[in-house]
Amino acid sequence: MNVKKSKSPAKPDVESLPAPYVAYARLKEMVYRGELAAGERLVERDLSRRLSISRIPLREALIRLQTEGLVRSVRNTASYVVDFAPRDLLEIYSMRRLIEPFAARLAAKRITPETLGALRELCAKMTKFSGRTADWPKLDECDYEFHRTIVQASQHSRLIRAYDISQIRILGTRDEYRYLQTAAPDAMAVEHLALVDILASGDADKAERSIYD
Repeated sequence: MNVKKSKSPAKPDVESLPAPYVAYARLKEMVYRGELAAGERLVERDLSRRLSISRIPLREALIRLQTEGLVRSVRNTASYVVDFAPRDLLEIYSMRRLIEPFAARLAAKRITPETLGALRELCAKMTKFSGRTADWPKLDECDYEFHRTIVQASQHSRLIRAYDISQIRILGTRDEYRYLQTAAPDAMAVEHLALVDILASGDADKAERSIYD
């Protein structure tokens, strides 16, 4: 198995980054978590107070979210959280089905021991959030982080960028986590852990086939 020994770079502390990025990251997370609902009007004064940030970086953040398709701006009126239509969600899902298998194929040859460890930790979290009263939002978050970690492990910069701008994480909240409820919650961790073992084996063909088996 061809395994690189370099460590994965640590994630930067969001709060230590420039104010426009902090506002952008926090607003994006609020949209993904449904704290800012689809179609909701974004009032700068209220958001500025809620995020404890000034209006200038807030506006920069809203412009960035608009270019990414999460916010729409109506001229001379206000900005709103985009309310994705069923067709939009279908397109987002189809992008996921296209990108993730190819990413898994590449990752099987390039993944590091550190990344394999991170994937196993996410599987452990899936087990924690499973059970009779499954925490669907937490499971959805783990599932997204798991698959995005594999995409990052592909080391294919354009593939990673395509994944990020496809707004794949929005699927969970917009679909009310129905895609997770088609199987027993505890099965999720087992299936994902099996994929980790395939990636660790370096079998690219099997990794590509297994991503959605």
